[in-house]
Amino acid sequence: MVNVAGISVGPKTVRVNTGVSTDELEITIIPADASNQVVRWESNDETVAKVDSAGVVMGVFAGQTTITAITDDGGHTDTVTVEVDIRGPAGGLVFYRDEDNEYDWTYLEAAPYGWYDDGDDPDIEWSNVQDSQLGTTSALLGAGQSNTAEIIRQAGHSYSAARAAVEFVHVHEGVTYDDWFLPSRDELILMAENLAQSLIGNFKDDQNYWSSSESGADGAMSIRMPQAATWWTSKVSTIPVRPIRAFARAY
Repeated sequence: MVNVAGISVGPKTVRVNTGVSTDELEITIIPADASNQVVRWESNDETVAKVDSAGVVMGVFAGQTTITAITDDGGHTDTVTVEVDIRGPAGGLVFYRDEDNEYDWTYLEAAPYGWYDDGDDPDIEWSNVQDSQLGTTSALLGAGQSNTAEIIRQAGHSYSAARAAVEFVHVHEGVTYDDWFLPSRDELILMAENLAQSLIGNFKDDQNYWSSSESGADGAMSIRMPQAATWWTSKVSTIPVRPIRAFARAY
């Protein structure tokens, strides 16, 4: 029987986006012909990153932690540093994680700055239908996607902030993302609190952003950036828009 004398893991630093997994880690058992090649893995902080039995690292939320490989024979260890970026799989900014598994998605990701013609967030009317109430939109977290669909389905609709959001198509690292929507009031508040208030995301300062939550026949709810205050705003107003998307975790 050949005993294990040590273990080496590389690379020593791994960077992964939020909600994304990576199989970069490679182990070397010393000596290579050791009889017992079994290794177990541990994360120092599973709120930042998790690791499975095969050494695949999953980014949970932005931050830094340490992953340790431990040999079954002799308990030899080596570590790597894992840095989880705030960016999601589409290259946007992740601003919310569903820790309690209340939804069929795990994360909300804001579109990257420059999503519209590579410039500032565009100023758009809430909808061209400005005197008729849908009555079916919600202000709650998780409602943005259905709100967006309701706005676009409204009789007489031809253009809107919601349509601008769903027509956004973004290619990031060879993958096409076309599942964007206009956030609900509560989703937009979280964006303000978790991004804009930390000066992340290049939002227009001291301006109201459209939510997909209606507030009467001629108005809808907007959120002031970065204060996160809710305003009633006339549907004819042209104010900034930032789409979001929801996606499930990869771990």
